[in-house]
Amino acid sequence: CNGSFVGNLMGGTVQNCVSHATLYMSVAGLCASGGIVGATSGNNSSLVENCLFDGQMESGSATNNGGIIGWPAASKTTARNCLFAGTLPEEGAYTISVINAPVSCQNCYYLNVYQGINAGSSQVSEEQLKSGEVCWLLNNGHTDELAGWGQLLGTDETPLPDATRGIVGKQSDGTYCNVTDAIQEIASQPNVLSKGIYNILGQKVQKVQKGLYIIDGKKVMVK
Repeated sequence: CNGSFVGNLMGGTVQNCVSHATLYMSVAGLCASGGIVGATSGNNSSLVENCLFDGQMESGSATNNGGIIGWPAASKTTARNCLFAGTLPEEGAYTISVINAPVSCQNCYYLNVYQGINAGSSQVSEEQLKSGEVCWLLNNGHTDELAGWGQLLGTDETPLPDATRGIVGKQSDGTYCNVTDAIQEIASQPNVLSKGIYNILGQKVQKVQKGLYIIDGKKVMVK
């Protein structure tokens, strides 16, 4: 089993990992290699969350390779909020993970399509990666402490599992911006949003949840 971070995950969580590596497989046949985790096994649950693989995998005749997880053989394997933007061998490769094995994909995205496509994963374009849309999708639209992905728009070509890079929000016109930029713009025009409750993108709301808001022209953190 071969993975950028774990060969065989026997339960537990691999979280917030980024790999730009090139993985080489010299064996033939069943290899079980993954961009992040090679395989999972055992009776304990295994979770790969908020991880990015944008490296490349090279193999001659090795099979059962996955963009995030190779062979998921554990009783429960989950890939959640992960992004695969790398390259795999044309033969014996699966977009996120081997599809004829028990794996649950939740809110995962990929740039290139390979042999199998896992339910719960969606293809995206380079433009969607660059614009901030994928970052926003990986965060499930969260712009508060629940956001695990960040992207400094105009600098980062892809999002990273590091919210300190800059949380991305969706504007009313459907475009995306860094939340800090939106807050600064709102703060520079206090008379525009002097009354009422607005979210950090300048959109008027009726109710508040956890997060940062502009209330009657002042920034307020709701906890």
